[in-house]
Amino acid sequence: MLMIRRSYLTSRLPKLKLPLDDNTSIGKFLRQTKRSCPRRNQILGEEFCRFAIRLKVYTTADNHERSDKKRLHEMCQEVATKLDLIDPQPNESSHIKLPSTGQFLTESISRSLGKWKQNAHQEIWSLYKNTPQSSDDFIVERVRGINYSLIGWYLQTYGMQNALAFIDWLGVPLISDTGTYCWPQPKSPLLVENSVETQRRLNEILDGYDAIEKKLQYKFQDKAYLLQSVSHESFTTNELTPNYVGLDFVGDAITNYAITRHLFRQLQFLDATDLENACQLLYSNSCFATVSVRNEFHKFLRYTHPEIRNNINSFVAFLRANRFKPVNDLHFLDRKNFIFEVPPIIPGSFEALIAAVYFDSNMDINVVSNTLLNLMQWDLKVICGTKPKTAYVELEQLDPTATFSKPITMGPGKVQVTVTLPKYQNKRFNAVSRDPQLAKWGAAKTAVIQLKKQSNVFIPVTHNELYQHFKNKQQIGIKYNKVE
Repeated sequence: MLMIRRSYLTSRLPKLKLPLDDNTSIGKFLRQTKRSCPRRNQILGEEFCRFAIRLKVYTTADNHERSDKKRLHEMCQEVATKLDLIDPQPNESSHIKLPSTGQFLTESISRSLGKWKQNAHQEIWSLYKNTPQSSDDFIVERVRGINYSLIGWYLQTYGMQNALAFIDWLGVPLISDTGTYCWPQPKSPLLVENSVETQRRLNEILDGYDAIEKKLQYKFQDKAYLLQSVSHESFTTNELTPNYVGLDFVGDAITNYAITRHLFRQLQFLDATDLENACQLLYSNSCFATVSVRNEFHKFLRYTHPEIRNNINSFVAFLRANRFKPVNDLHFLDRKNFIFEVPPIIPGSFEALIAAVYFDSNMDINVVSNTLLNLMQWDLKVICGTKPKTAYVELEQLDPTATFSKPITMGPGKVQVTVTLPKYQNKRFNAVSRDPQLAKWGAAKTAVIQLKKQSNVFIPVTHNELYQHFKNKQQIGIKYNKVE
Protein backbone atom coordinates (compact mmCIF):
# COMPACT_ATOMS: atom_id res chain seq x y z
CA MET A 1 0.00 0.00 0.00
CA LEU A 2 1.05 3.55 -0.65
CA MET A 3 2.36 5.25 2.47
CA ILE A 4 2.10 9.02 2.78
CA ARG A 5 4.73 10.72 4.90
CA ARG A 6 3.36 13.22 7.39
CA SER A 7 5.98 15.79 6.43
CA TYR A 8 4.70 15.86 2.83
CA LEU A 9 1.28 17.21 3.83
CA THR A 10 1.98 19.19 7.01
CA SER A 11 5.23 20.98 6.23
CA ARG A 12 3.43 24.05 4.86
CA LEU A 13 0.28 23.92 6.98
CA PRO A 14 1.05 22.74 10.55
CA LYS A 15 -2.18 24.14 12.01
CA LEU A 16 -4.29 21.55 10.20
CA LYS A 17 -2.93 18.69 12.31
CA LEU A 18 -3.79 16.03 9.76
CA PRO A 19 -4.34 12.65 11.43
CA LEU A 20 -1.42 11.05 9.59
CA ASP A 21 1.75 9.28 10.52
CA ASP A 22 4.38 7.40 8.54
CA ASN A 23 2.30 4.19 8.66
CA THR A 24 -0.97 5.72 7.48
CA SER A 25 -2.36 4.63 4.12
CA ILE A 26 -4.92 6.33 1.89
CA GLY A 27 -7.79 4.16 3.11
CA LYS A 28 -7.10 4.99 6.74
CA PHE A 29 -6.66 8.64 5.83
CA LEU A 30 -10.23 8.74 4.47
CA ARG A 31 -11.78 6.79 7.35
CA GLN A 32 -14.44 8.92 9.02
CA THR A 33 -13.59 9.84 12.60
CA LYS A 34 -14.76 12.62 14.86
CA ARG A 35 -13.25 15.94 13.80
CA SER A 36 -11.70 14.18 10.83
CA CYS A 37 -9.82 16.86 8.93
CA PRO A 38 -9.70 14.96 5.60
CA ARG A 39 -13.49 14.60 5.64
CA ARG A 40 -13.86 18.35 6.26
CA ASN A 41 -11.43 18.99 3.41
CA GLN A 42 -13.54 16.77 1.18
CA ILE A 43 -16.69 18.84 1.88
CA LEU A 44 -14.85 22.07 1.09
CA GLY A 45 -13.11 20.65 -1.98
CA GLU A 46 -16.31 19.21 -3.46
CA GLU A 47 -18.17 22.53 -3.22
CA PHE A 48 -15.20 24.46 -4.61
CA CYS A 49 -14.87 22.06 -7.55
CA ARG A 50 -18.58 22.42 -8.30
CA PHE A 51 -18.24 26.20 -8.00
CA ALA A 52 -15.29 26.24 -10.42
CA ILE A 53 -16.96 24.01 -13.02
CA ARG A 54 -20.25 25.93 -13.06
CA LEU A 55 -18.49 29.27 -13.36
CA LYS A 56 -16.36 27.86 -16.17
CA VAL A 57 -19.46 26.71 -18.05
CA TYR A 58 -21.53 29.85 -17.43
CA THR A 59 -18.85 32.40 -18.29
CA THR A 60 -17.90 30.63 -21.53
CA ALA A 61 -21.49 29.98 -22.72
CA ASP A 62 -23.30 32.31 -25.11
CA ASN A 63 -26.50 34.17 -24.22
CA HIS A 64 -28.75 31.52 -25.75
CA GLU A 65 -27.12 28.70 -23.76
CA ARG A 66 -27.28 30.71 -20.52
CA SER A 67 -31.07 30.85 -20.86
CA ASP A 68 -31.35 27.07 -21.16
CA LYS A 69 -30.89 25.43 -17.76
CA LYS A 70 -31.01 21.93 -19.21
CA ARG A 71 -28.22 22.78 -21.64
CA LEU A 72 -26.14 24.29 -18.82
CA HIS A 73 -26.46 21.07 -16.81
CA GLU A 74 -25.40 19.02 -19.84
CA MET A 75 -22.35 21.22 -20.36
CA CYS A 76 -21.41 20.83 -16.69
CA GLN A 77 -21.64 17.06 -16.96
CA GLU A 78 -19.40 17.12 -20.02
CA VAL A 79 -16.76 19.10 -18.11
CA ALA A 80 -17.09 17.05 -14.92
CA THR A 81 -16.53 13.77 -16.77
CA LYS A 82 -13.06 15.05 -17.69
CA LEU A 83 -12.09 15.08 -14.01
CA ASP A 84 -9.39 12.42 -13.80
CA LEU A 85 -10.65 10.48 -10.77
CA ILE A 86 -9.47 6.95 -11.37
CA ASP A 87 -7.21 7.08 -14.43
CA PRO A 88 -3.85 5.66 -13.25
CA GLN A 89 -1.96 7.34 -16.08
CA PRO A 90 -0.28 10.62 -15.06
CA ASN A 91 -0.52 13.81 -17.09
CA GLU A 92 2.33 15.04 -19.26
CA SER A 93 3.97 16.64 -16.24
CA SER A 94 3.81 15.20 -12.77
CA HIS A 95 4.64 18.61 -11.32
CA ILE A 96 2.11 21.32 -10.48
CA LYS A 97 2.97 24.92 -11.33
CA LEU A 98 1.84 27.64 -8.94
CA PRO A 99 0.33 30.53 -10.97
CA SER A 100 0.94 33.01 -8.13
CA THR A 101 4.71 32.51 -8.08
CA GLY A 102 5.42 30.77 -11.39
CA GLN A 103 7.23 28.05 -9.46
CA PHE A 104 6.54 24.34 -9.25
CA LEU A 105 5.62 22.49 -6.08
CA THR A 106 8.48 21.02 -4.13
CA GLU A 107 9.59 17.71 -5.53
CA SER A 108 8.54 15.78 -2.44
CA ILE A 109 4.92 17.02 -2.49
CA SER A 110 4.66 16.61 -6.28
CA ARG A 111 5.95 13.07 -6.03
CA SER A 112 3.54 12.31 -3.20
CA LEU A 113 0.51 13.65 -5.10
CA GLY A 114 1.60 11.91 -8.30
CA LYS A 115 1.89 8.54 -6.56
CA TRP A 116 -1.41 9.17 -4.81
CA LYS A 117 -3.13 9.77 -8.12
CA GLN A 118 -1.58 6.73 -9.82
CA ASN A 119 -2.16 4.22 -7.00
CA ALA A 120 -5.44 5.39 -5.45
CA HIS A 121 -7.61 3.05 -7.52
CA GLN A 122 -5.46 0.02 -6.81
CA GLU A 123 -5.24 0.66 -3.09
CA ILE A 124 -8.94 1.37 -2.63
CA TRP A 125 -9.68 -1.88 -4.42
CA SER A 126 -7.28 -3.85 -2.24
CA LEU A 127 -8.73 -2.31 0.92
CA TYR A 128 -12.39 -2.93 0.15
CA LYS A 129 -12.57 -5.86 -2.29
CA ASN A 130 -13.50 -8.27 0.52
CA THR A 131 -16.34 -6.15 1.88
CA PRO A 132 -19.93 -6.96 0.87
CA GLN A 133 -20.66 -3.43 -0.37
CA SER A 134 -17.71 -3.34 -2.72
CA SER A 135 -18.64 -2.36 -6.26
CA ASP A 136 -17.32 -0.19 -9.06
CA ASP A 137 -19.49 2.72 -7.92
CA PHE A 138 -18.28 2.27 -4.34
CA ILE A 139 -14.63 2.33 -5.40
CA VAL A 140 -15.13 5.35 -7.67
CA GLU A 141 -16.83 7.18 -4.80
CA ARG A 142 -13.88 6.52 -2.50
CA VAL A 143 -11.38 7.69 -5.09
CA ARG A 144 -13.48 10.77 -5.74
CA GLY A 145 -13.38 11.47 -2.01
CA ILE A 146 -9.57 11.37 -2.14
CA ASN A 147 -9.44 13.95 -4.91
CA TYR A 148 -11.95 16.25 -3.25
CA SER A 149 -9.98 16.04 0.00
CA LEU A 150 -6.82 17.00 -1.87
CA ILE A 151 -8.61 19.91 -3.58
CA GLY A 152 -9.85 21.19 -0.23
CA TRP A 153 -6.39 20.85 1.34
CA TYR A 154 -4.78 22.52 -1.67
CA LEU A 155 -7.31 25.39 -1.62
CA GLN A 156 -6.57 26.41 1.95
CA THR A 157 -2.82 25.79 1.60
CA TYR A 158 -2.07 27.66 -1.63
CA GLY A 159 -5.20 29.74 -2.35
CA MET A 160 -7.89 29.81 -5.03
CA GLN A 161 -5.68 30.40 -8.08
CA ASN A 162 -3.42 27.50 -7.25
CA ALA A 163 -6.38 25.28 -6.37
CA LEU A 164 -7.73 25.92 -9.87
CA ALA A 165 -4.36 24.89 -11.26
CA PHE A 166 -4.56 21.69 -9.22
CA ILE A 167 -8.05 20.89 -10.56
CA ASP A 168 -6.70 21.49 -14.07
CA TRP A 169 -3.87 19.07 -13.29
CA LEU A 170 -6.47 16.48 -12.25
CA GLY A 171 -8.11 16.72 -15.66
CA VAL A 172 -10.61 19.61 -15.80
CA PRO A 173 -9.42 22.31 -18.25
CA LEU A 174 -9.85 25.60 -16.40
CA ILE A 175 -7.05 27.63 -18.00
CA SER A 176 -8.21 30.79 -19.79
CA ASP A 177 -7.03 32.31 -23.06
CA THR A 178 -4.62 34.56 -21.15
CA GLY A 179 -2.84 31.57 -19.65
CA THR A 180 -4.15 32.14 -16.13
CA TYR A 181 -6.56 30.13 -14.04
CA CYS A 182 -9.56 32.43 -13.82
CA TRP A 183 -12.96 33.04 -15.36
CA PRO A 184 -13.69 35.80 -17.86
CA GLN A 185 -15.92 38.58 -16.59
CA PRO A 186 -19.28 38.06 -18.35
CA LYS A 187 -20.70 40.94 -20.33
CA SER A 188 -23.71 42.92 -19.17
CA PRO A 189 -26.93 40.88 -19.46
CA LEU A 190 -28.57 43.62 -21.51
CA LEU A 191 -30.10 42.25 -24.70
CA VAL A 192 -30.27 45.67 -26.34
CA GLU A 193 -27.80 48.47 -26.88
CA ASN A 194 -26.81 50.27 -23.70
CA SER A 195 -28.17 53.71 -24.55
CA VAL A 196 -29.71 56.59 -22.62
CA GLU A 197 -33.18 55.32 -23.48
CA THR A 198 -32.26 51.82 -22.24
CA GLN A 199 -31.08 53.20 -18.91
CA ARG A 200 -34.24 55.29 -18.61
CA ARG A 201 -36.39 52.23 -19.24
CA LEU A 202 -34.30 50.21 -16.78
CA ASN A 203 -34.70 52.80 -14.03
CA GLU A 204 -38.42 52.97 -14.74
CA ILE A 205 -38.90 49.22 -14.29
CA LEU A 206 -36.71 49.14 -11.17
CA ASP A 207 -38.38 52.09 -9.46
CA GLY A 208 -38.42 51.34 -5.72
CA TYR A 209 -35.92 48.50 -5.97
CA ASP A 210 -33.41 50.42 -3.87
CA ALA A 211 -35.09 48.64 -0.94
CA ILE A 212 -33.43 45.41 -2.12
CA GLU A 213 -30.04 47.14 -2.20
CA LYS A 214 -30.56 48.35 1.36
CA LYS A 215 -31.35 44.80 2.50
CA LEU A 216 -28.31 43.46 0.66
CA GLN A 217 -26.14 46.37 1.83
CA TYR A 218 -24.83 46.48 -1.71
CA LYS A 219 -25.23 49.10 -4.47
CA PHE A 220 -25.46 47.69 -8.01
CA GLN A 221 -23.25 49.29 -10.62
CA ASP A 222 -25.11 47.57 -13.46
CA LYS A 223 -28.86 47.56 -12.76
CA ALA A 224 -29.40 45.01 -15.53
CA TYR A 225 -28.16 42.26 -13.19
CA LEU A 226 -30.77 43.26 -10.61
CA LEU A 227 -33.57 43.20 -13.20
CA GLN A 228 -32.50 39.80 -14.51
CA SER A 229 -32.44 38.28 -11.02
CA VAL A 230 -36.11 39.16 -10.34
CA SER A 231 -37.55 38.42 -13.80
CA HIS A 232 -39.45 35.16 -14.18
CA GLU A 233 -39.79 33.56 -17.62
CA SER A 234 -43.49 34.48 -17.64
CA PHE A 235 -42.59 38.18 -17.37
CA THR A 236 -42.44 38.77 -21.10
CA THR A 237 -42.71 42.55 -20.65
CA ASN A 238 -39.00 42.58 -19.83
CA GLU A 239 -37.24 42.84 -23.18
CA LEU A 240 -34.04 44.24 -21.71
CA THR A 241 -32.56 41.17 -20.00
CA PRO A 242 -33.03 37.37 -19.93
CA ASN A 243 -34.92 35.72 -17.07
CA TYR A 244 -33.23 34.57 -13.88
CA VAL A 245 -32.71 30.92 -14.94
CA GLY A 246 -29.04 31.32 -15.90
CA LEU A 247 -28.16 33.32 -12.79
CA ASP A 248 -30.04 30.77 -10.67
CA PHE A 249 -27.92 27.97 -12.15
CA VAL A 250 -24.59 29.58 -11.30
CA GLY A 251 -25.90 31.24 -8.12
CA ASP A 252 -26.61 27.82 -6.62
CA ALA A 253 -22.90 26.97 -6.74
CA ILE A 254 -21.82 30.44 -5.57
CA THR A 255 -24.04 30.42 -2.47
CA ASN A 256 -23.13 26.85 -1.57
CA TYR A 257 -19.40 27.51 -1.79
CA ALA A 258 -19.61 30.82 0.10
CA ILE A 259 -21.54 29.20 2.97
CA THR A 260 -19.27 26.14 3.10
CA ARG A 261 -16.16 28.32 3.09
CA HIS A 262 -17.47 30.43 5.97
CA LEU A 263 -18.43 27.43 8.10
CA PHE A 264 -15.12 25.70 7.38
CA ARG A 265 -13.06 28.74 8.34
CA GLN A 266 -15.01 30.30 11.18
CA LEU A 267 -16.67 27.31 12.89
CA GLN A 268 -13.80 24.90 13.37
CA PHE A 269 -15.55 23.29 16.35
CA LEU A 270 -17.95 21.57 13.92
CA ASP A 271 -16.81 18.06 13.11
CA ALA A 272 -17.26 16.63 9.63
CA THR A 273 -20.77 15.25 10.24
CA ASP A 274 -22.07 18.46 11.84
CA LEU A 275 -20.44 20.52 9.09
CA GLU A 276 -22.13 18.47 6.38
CA ASN A 277 -25.55 18.62 8.10
CA ALA A 278 -25.28 22.38 8.64
CA CYS A 279 -24.32 22.93 5.00
CA GLN A 280 -27.23 20.85 3.73
CA LEU A 281 -29.70 22.78 5.87
CA LEU A 282 -28.28 26.23 5.13
CA TYR A 283 -28.26 25.95 1.35
CA SER A 284 -31.50 24.05 0.98
CA ASN A 285 -34.36 25.60 -0.98
CA SER A 286 -36.40 25.80 2.22
CA CYS A 287 -33.76 27.90 3.96
CA PHE A 288 -33.19 30.23 1.00
CA ALA A 289 -36.94 30.69 0.57
CA THR A 290 -37.33 31.52 4.27
CA VAL A 291 -34.50 34.06 4.15
CA SER A 292 -35.93 35.61 0.99
CA VAL A 293 -39.44 36.01 2.42
CA ARG A 294 -38.09 37.24 5.76
CA ASN A 295 -36.33 40.06 3.89
CA GLU A 296 -39.40 40.64 1.67
CA PHE A 297 -37.56 39.94 -1.59
CA HIS A 298 -40.63 38.08 -2.88
CA LYS A 299 -42.50 41.39 -3.15
CA PHE A 300 -40.16 42.50 -5.94
CA LEU A 301 -40.46 39.43 -8.16
CA ARG A 302 -41.69 40.02 -11.69
CA TYR A 303 -44.10 37.39 -13.08
CA THR A 304 -47.52 37.24 -14.74
CA HIS A 305 -48.73 33.69 -14.00
CA PRO A 306 -51.64 33.79 -11.47
CA GLU A 307 -50.81 30.35 -10.05
CA ILE A 308 -47.38 31.61 -9.00
CA ARG A 309 -49.03 34.43 -7.05
CA ASN A 310 -51.30 31.99 -5.20
CA ASN A 311 -48.39 29.68 -4.33
CA ILE A 312 -46.30 32.57 -3.02
CA ASN A 313 -49.16 33.95 -0.90
CA SER A 314 -49.82 30.53 0.64
CA PHE A 315 -46.15 30.03 1.39
CA VAL A 316 -45.78 33.49 2.95
CA ALA A 317 -48.82 32.86 5.15
CA PHE A 318 -47.33 29.54 6.26
CA LEU A 319 -44.00 31.17 7.19
CA ARG A 320 -45.74 34.04 8.96
CA ALA A 321 -47.67 31.55 11.10
CA ASN A 322 -44.32 30.00 12.04
CA ARG A 323 -42.74 33.43 12.73
CA PHE A 324 -40.21 33.02 9.90
CA LYS A 325 -38.06 30.79 12.09
CA PRO A 326 -34.83 29.32 10.67
CA VAL A 327 -35.28 25.98 8.94
CA ASN A 328 -34.24 23.05 11.16
CA ASP A 329 -34.93 20.43 8.51
CA LEU A 330 -34.86 20.22 4.73
CA HIS A 331 -38.61 20.62 4.20
CA PHE A 332 -41.80 21.91 5.85
CA LEU A 333 -44.62 19.90 7.41
CA ASP A 334 -48.04 21.36 8.24
CA ARG A 335 -50.42 20.23 10.97
CA LYS A 336 -52.19 17.78 8.68
CA ASN A 337 -48.91 15.99 7.86
CA PHE A 338 -48.91 17.39 4.35
CA ILE A 339 -45.59 18.49 2.89
CA PHE A 340 -45.68 22.21 2.24
CA GLU A 341 -43.66 22.62 -0.93
CA VAL A 342 -41.56 25.71 -1.58
CA PRO A 343 -42.51 27.72 -4.71
CA PRO A 344 -39.39 27.30 -6.91
CA ILE A 345 -39.41 30.95 -7.94
CA ILE A 346 -38.49 32.16 -4.42
CA PRO A 347 -35.23 30.23 -3.80
CA GLY A 348 -34.38 30.44 -7.51
CA SER A 349 -34.61 34.23 -7.56
CA PHE A 350 -32.68 34.43 -4.28
CA GLU A 351 -29.77 32.45 -5.72
CA ALA A 352 -29.97 34.55 -8.88
CA LEU A 353 -29.80 37.71 -6.76
CA ILE A 354 -26.63 36.47 -5.04
CA ALA A 355 -25.12 35.63 -8.44
CA ALA A 356 -26.01 39.13 -9.62
CA VAL A 357 -24.07 40.59 -6.68
CA TYR A 358 -21.13 38.32 -7.50
CA PHE A 359 -20.85 39.36 -11.16
CA ASP A 360 -21.61 43.02 -10.50
CA SER A 361 -18.81 43.14 -7.89
CA ASN A 362 -16.25 41.92 -10.46
CA MET A 363 -16.61 38.32 -9.22
CA ASP A 364 -15.50 39.04 -5.65
CA ILE A 365 -16.43 36.07 -3.46
CA ASN A 366 -15.74 38.09 -0.30
CA VAL A 367 -18.50 40.57 -1.19
CA VAL A 368 -20.93 37.68 -1.67
CA SER A 369 -19.89 36.16 1.67
CA ASN A 370 -20.52 39.42 3.49
CA THR A 371 -23.93 39.76 1.82
CA LEU A 372 -24.97 36.22 2.76
CA LEU A 373 -23.74 36.60 6.34
CA ASN A 374 -25.80 39.76 6.67
CA LEU A 375 -28.96 38.06 5.38
CA MET A 376 -28.52 34.67 7.08
CA GLN A 377 -27.07 35.70 10.43
CA TRP A 378 -30.01 34.32 12.41
CA ASP A 379 -30.04 31.05 10.44
CA LEU A 380 -26.30 30.52 10.88
CA LYS A 381 -26.53 31.10 14.62
CA VAL A 382 -29.48 28.79 15.20
CA ILE A 383 -28.50 25.93 12.89
CA CYS A 384 -24.81 25.86 13.82
CA GLY A 385 -25.52 26.41 17.50
CA THR A 386 -28.16 23.72 17.94
CA LYS A 387 -26.70 21.25 15.42
CA PRO A 388 -30.10 19.95 14.26
CA LYS A 389 -30.41 16.54 12.68
CA THR A 390 -32.53 15.52 9.74
CA ALA A 391 -35.69 13.48 10.29
CA TYR A 392 -34.08 10.31 8.92
CA VAL A 393 -31.14 10.53 11.33
CA GLU A 394 -33.37 11.17 14.34
CA LEU A 395 -35.75 8.35 13.42
CA GLU A 396 -32.85 5.92 12.99
CA GLN A 397 -31.61 6.82 16.48
CA LEU A 398 -35.08 6.35 17.99
CA ASP A 399 -35.89 3.14 16.10
CA PRO A 400 -33.29 1.58 13.78
CA THR A 401 -35.83 -1.06 12.68
CA ALA A 402 -38.28 1.46 11.17
CA THR A 403 -39.64 0.43 7.77
CA PHE A 404 -41.34 2.55 5.11
CA SER A 405 -44.21 1.41 2.92
CA LYS A 406 -44.39 1.84 -0.82
CA PRO A 407 -45.98 5.11 -2.01
CA ILE A 408 -49.77 4.88 -2.30
CA THR A 409 -51.69 7.23 -4.63
CA MET A 410 -54.50 8.86 -2.65
CA GLY A 411 -55.70 11.14 -5.43
CA PRO A 412 -54.49 13.62 -8.04
CA GLY A 413 -51.18 15.00 -6.81
CA LYS A 414 -51.39 13.15 -3.48
CA VAL A 415 -49.03 10.31 -2.56
CA GLN A 416 -48.98 8.78 0.93
CA VAL A 417 -46.10 6.95 2.62
CA THR A 418 -46.41 5.15 5.97
CA VAL A 419 -43.61 4.29 8.38
CA THR A 420 -43.94 1.39 10.83
CA LEU A 421 -41.96 1.31 14.09
CA PRO A 422 -41.53 -2.25 15.47
CA LYS A 423 -39.72 -0.93 18.54
CA TYR A 424 -42.83 1.05 19.53
CA GLN A 425 -45.53 -1.63 19.26
CA ASN A 426 -45.62 -1.31 15.44
CA LYS A 427 -47.03 2.21 15.56
CA ARG A 428 -47.63 3.77 12.17
CA PHE A 429 -47.26 7.33 10.97
CA ASN A 430 -47.95 8.70 7.51
CA ALA A 431 -47.57 11.84 5.44
CA VAL A 432 -48.87 13.05 2.10
CA SER A 433 -47.16 14.93 -0.71
CA ARG A 434 -47.02 15.14 -4.49
CA ASP A 435 -43.54 13.62 -4.45
CA PRO A 436 -42.90 10.12 -2.98
CA GLN A 437 -39.52 11.12 -1.51
CA LEU A 438 -41.04 14.13 0.23
CA ALA A 439 -43.87 11.96 1.55
CA LYS A 440 -41.28 9.54 2.96
CA TRP A 441 -39.51 12.41 4.69
CA GLY A 442 -42.84 13.66 6.06
CA ALA A 443 -43.65 10.25 7.54
CA ALA A 444 -40.25 10.16 9.26
CA LYS A 445 -40.72 13.71 10.58
CA THR A 446 -44.21 12.93 11.88
CA ALA A 447 -42.93 9.84 13.68
CA VAL A 448 -40.08 11.77 15.30
CA ILE A 449 -42.42 14.52 16.55
CA GLN A 450 -44.89 12.07 18.04
CA LEU A 451 -42.22 9.88 19.63
CA LYS A 452 -40.60 12.88 21.27
CA LYS A 453 -43.94 13.98 22.69
CA GLN A 454 -44.81 10.54 24.02
CA SER A 455 -41.34 9.90 25.43
CA ASN A 456 -41.29 13.30 27.18
CA VAL A 457 -38.24 14.24 25.17
CA PHE A 458 -37.68 18.00 25.06
CA ILE A 459 -38.99 19.69 21.94
CA PRO A 460 -38.89 23.44 21.28
CA VAL A 461 -42.06 25.26 22.36
CA THR A 462 -43.62 28.26 20.68
CA HIS A 463 -43.27 31.75 22.07
CA ASN A 464 -46.90 31.79 23.28
CA GLU A 465 -46.47 28.53 25.16
CA LEU A 466 -43.26 29.78 26.70
CA TYR A 467 -44.93 33.03 27.74
CA GLN A 468 -47.85 31.20 29.36
CA HIS A 469 -45.40 28.89 31.16
CA PHE A 470 -43.51 31.80 32.71
CA LYS A 471 -46.72 33.66 33.51
CA ASN A 472 -48.16 30.67 35.40
CA LYS A 473 -44.94 30.18 37.32
CA GLN A 474 -44.87 33.83 38.36
CA GLN A 475 -48.47 33.59 39.58
CA ILE A 476 -47.52 30.87 42.07
CA GLY A 477 -44.57 32.85 43.40
CA ILE A 478 -41.60 31.47 41.45
CA LYS A 479 -39.10 34.10 40.38
CA TYR A 480 -36.86 33.99 37.35
CA ASN A 481 -33.74 35.98 36.63
CA LYS A 482 -34.02 38.13 33.56
CA VAL A 483 -32.19 36.63 30.60
CA GLU A 484 -30.91 38.99 27.91
